[in-house]
Amino acid sequence: MAVSSVQLSYTLNCPVIVQLTQSGEGVRLMAKFRPKAQIIALCLDDTLTRSLCLVRGVICYKVASFYVLDDLIELSVMQGRKKGIVKQGDHIIIIYSKSEESANNIIRVH
Repeated sequence: MAVSSVQLSYTLNCPVIVQLTQSGEGVRLMAKFRPKAQIIALCLDDTLTRSLCLVRGVICYKVASFYVLDDLIELSVMQGRKKGIVKQGDHIIIIYSKSEESANNIIRVH
C-alpha cells in the first residue's frame, strides 16, 4: 500500500498524502520511500502522534475519531493550505481502512 500511494502521488503530482492510522506502521513505511508529497498522519493516540512527529516528512494531528471521513479530509486540506502545501485544484491522496479488523486499505483521490 505504501509503494502504491507514493507512486500514485508521483503520477498525479499530489502535494499531500493523508493517512488515517492507529499503529503508525503504514506511515513509517511510506516515509521510507521519501515521497515528494508531504505525509499527513491523523492519529487517535497522543503517544503515537508524538512518535510520528519524529519521522521525516510527516506532519501529525490528533483527531477524536475516524467516523466522519469528510470532516477529516477537510481538516487535512485546511492544514495543508495553512502551511502552504496545498493549493486550489490540487489532488490529495487519502489512505484509510473501513474497519479495525479489516486488512484491506482504501486509497482515495480527492
